Amino acid sequence: MEQNNFVVIDDDVTDVMFLRRAFSRLEADVKLLHIPDTDQVVSQLKETGMSCVLLDLKMPKEDGVEVLKRIKTNPILKKYPVIIFSSSQDPLEVERCYELGANAYSVKPSTIDGNRDFAESLMSFWGKQAVLPS
Repeated sequence: MEQNNFVVIDDDVTDVMFLRRAFSRLEADVKLLHIPDTDQVVSQLKETGMSCVLLDLKMPKEDGVEVLKRIKTNPILKKYPVIIFSSSQDPLEVERCYELGANAYSVKPSTIDGNRDFAESLMSFWGKQAVLPS
């Protein structure tokens, strides 16, 4: 079984903790790398060997839209799937993220069961079904 490397770019350590817990309960080989700060995000992403990026929108230094732009205009990183993982349900934000190249937009779950369902769905499609770049 191949390991899936999911990168979470999010300043909220509590949200990341709930995701880690949800992924740890799956019967899958998953590595969840947390990048809490966007300062060195491009260089860190180039080094990870990732399967997919989960990107929060609301961050203090640089918002997720700006990070998405940097990822999707980088010749090396633009091929990797980016899933916006935000508490916002604003239709204008959703539209803007897709226009900038986001591969999916998901609202952060607010319950433990919701996090488990999200982790299962993510693994089912992005970890098992989708053929990702190497």
